[in-house]
Amino acid sequence: MNKNGTVPQFGTINPAALLTDANIRHDLHLTDDFRESIAEQGVLTPITVCRTATGALRVLTGHRRTAAALDAGLAQIPAMIVGDEQDGTEATVDRLVTQWSENEHRAAITTSERLALFETLADHGLDSAKITRRTKARRAEVDAALTLRGTEQRDAVQRGELTIEQAAAIAEFSDDPAAVGRIEWAIRSRRLDHALAAERLRRTERTEALARAAAVLAETGIDAVAMGSMHEWIDEANSATIERVTDVDGNTPTIEEVAAAGHLGLYVDSRSACYHRETGEEVDADDLVDELPAEDQREEWMIPREQVTETEETIRYWHVIRCGDSPWRTYWGNRSAIPAAGEVDAETRAAQRREVIENNRAWRAATEVRRTWLAQQSTRKTAPKGTAAFVATALVKWPQIPSAYHARALTEQMIPAAGALAKLATAPDARALVLLRARILIALESQVNADHWRTPADFAQFYLRAVADQGYALSDIERRAAGLEPLTDEQ
Repeated sequence: MNKNGTVPQFGTINPAALLTDANIRHDLHLTDDFRESIAEQGVLTPITVCRTATGALRVLTGHRRTAAALDAGLAQIPAMIVGDEQDGTEATVDRLVTQWSENEHRAAITTSERLALFETLADHGLDSAKITRRTKARRAEVDAALTLRGTEQRDAVQRGELTIEQAAAIAEFSDDPAAVGRIEWAIRSRRLDHALAAERLRRTERTEALARAAAVLAETGIDAVAMGSMHEWIDEANSATIERVTDVDGNTPTIEEVAAAGHLGLYVDSRSACYHRETGEEVDADDLVDELPAEDQREEWMIPREQVTETEETIRYWHVIRCGDSPWRTYWGNRSAIPAAGEVDAETRAAQRREVIENNRAWRAATEVRRTWLAQQSTRKTAPKGTAAFVATALVKWPQIPSAYHARALTEQMIPAAGALAKLATAPDARALVLLRARILIALESQVNADHWRTPADFAQFYLRAVADQGYALSDIERRAAGLEPLTDEQ
C-alpha cells in the first residue's frame, strides 16, 4: 500500500501507450549496451505508472527503460500501477522527489562486486565469451578478472585500490619489479594499454633472444655457462679492441643473464698455433721454413716445418653488444657505422643505442594500441566534434594519401571494402561522416612509422594530435612524434 492508501497493481503494459512527458531527466543516456540489454532480455525491473484523469497511464519512474523498450519494439513491459494521478503542487513535488530519489540514490555495482560476479559465473561453467555475452561487460575486463584468483592483486581490487584490468596487468608481470614499476606509472598517467603492449613486446624479445642463444649453443656445443663476456670499444687510433668485462669479483655473466638484457653476441677468434714436437714449446709461425738452406746460409731461428705440429684453435666468447635491435649484430659487421673516437665517447654511443632500441619498441607497442583504437572508430554511432574540419583539412593538405598503396592495403585490412560504396550511398549523413572519418584516419595511420619519433613530419603531427583531440591517449613516444612534451605524474 502506498502513502495515499492505494494498493499497487502489477501488470504488463504496451510501452507505446504510455505518457512519458513528466521526467526530471533531460537526456535519457540510452547507451548501445543498455538498448541491447533491453532488446535481448526485456525490462527486468517493473516501471511505475499512475492513471491520469483521462484514463491514460503516465510513467512516474522508468522513463529510460520505457524508451529502450520502444526502440526494441517490445509489445509488453512489466509495470506497477500505483494509483490515480494527484493534482496540485504537492502531488507534483511528490512526483519530482520520487524521480530524484530513484536516480540519485541508485548505487552502481562496485568493482569488487563485478569481480565476484564474474568469478561466480565462471564457477557455474560459463567461459569468458559467455560471461561477456550475458553481462554485456567488456571481454578484456572479464578475461582479466578470471586471472586474478589467488593473487595479491585480487585483494587490492576488493579494497577498491585497483580496477580489475589494472590488477591483472600488475599480476601478469609480478615477477619483474621493473615492469611493475612502469605499469604502475602508466596506471597513474592513464595509459595502461600502451604500457602493457610495450612490456609484452619486451618479454617476447627476451624470450626470442634466449631461444636464439639456445639454438647456437646446440649448434656449437658451447656449455650453457658463458666462457667470457666481451665488450668492444674504440681506442685513440680508432681500432677495435676487445677487453674482458666482469663484476667486481671477477665473475662473468651467464648466457641467460646476458640474453635477458637483450644484448647477446658471439665473438669467434680462430688462430693457428705451432708446437715443437720434442719440447712442446710454441713456435712462431714466422720461424718455420719448408727446407733448410745450406749450412752457411742457415740462421739460428730457422726451424723445419716437419719438426712442429700445427693446430688451429678456435676460441668462442659470448659478449655484450649494444648495436641495433638484433642481438647478433656486432661492430665487426658494420664498422663504417662507428664514429671516430673524437666524435663521441663509447658511453654516449651506448646510451644512444639504448634509446633507439627502447623507443623503437615503444613505437611498435603504441602502434598496436593505436590500431586497436582505430578499428573501433567505424562502429561509432556518431562522429566526434570537429570531424568535418579534420576530414576537410586532411583531404586538402594531403589528397594523395587516401589513394596511396599502403593506405588502401591497411584500409582493406581494417575495414573490408565489400559493399562500402553501397553502404555510403544509403547511409544517413551522420553515419556517412563516421565512415569517412574512419577511412581518413586509417589512411594517415598507414603513412606514420618509427622514423617520425626521430624526425618530425607535418602530417604525422597533424594526425597524432587529431586522434588525441578525438579521444585517444597518446603514449610518450607518440607525444614526441606529435611535437608534444611527455606527460608527468601530475598530468
